Amino acid sequence: MAPAIGRVTTDAELRECKFFQAGGALHNGLMVQSLSMVLRAKTEAEIKASYERGKAVMGKSYPVKLSTFLKQTSLVVNGTFINREEVIKYVTNKLGGAHYDNSREGAKGTGAAALEQKYTLLDEVRNGIAVADRNAIYYELLSIGQRLINSRDVRQLRKYLTHALSLPPIIRA
Repeated sequence: MAPAIGRVTTDAELRECKFFQAGGALHNGLMVQSLSMVLRAKTEAEIKASYERGKAVMGKSYPVKLSTFLKQTSLVVNGTFINREEVIKYVTNKLGGAHYDNSREGAKGTGAAALEQKYTLLDEVRNGIAVADRNAIYYELLSIGQRLINSRDVRQLRKYLTHALSLPPIIRA
């Protein structure tokens, strides 16, 4: 279930962001649907337009294929787009999900930022931004996990497994 905020936020708006987070996790009774920071004062018209678009999709989501969900923008740091798959890889490869790598040199990429360059940006976020009393990286990971667990397919799988596990065992001779 992808957050509907992605449908109303333009790439041009996101490129302008110092920081953007799709968010949407429920943590301690608090949900931050999305968060954005820009390094300029917005006009009244921009603020109102952004508020109206956000209000229309607040708390809403829509089904997408897992491959599409993972490629959607999860964070924007200094105008660099970081998708959900890259956030998961960062936590896995940098923060101890699979192994721990405290030292890493940034790769030199051409065009779009290389994954290592994105990791450097995510290091800055991890060390400096909190959302809903949580480290912003972990809050986004929680958001991703909750969206997956609450998806239609996972709900159907849980229902099927609950039913299958409640059946009497098959006795074989």
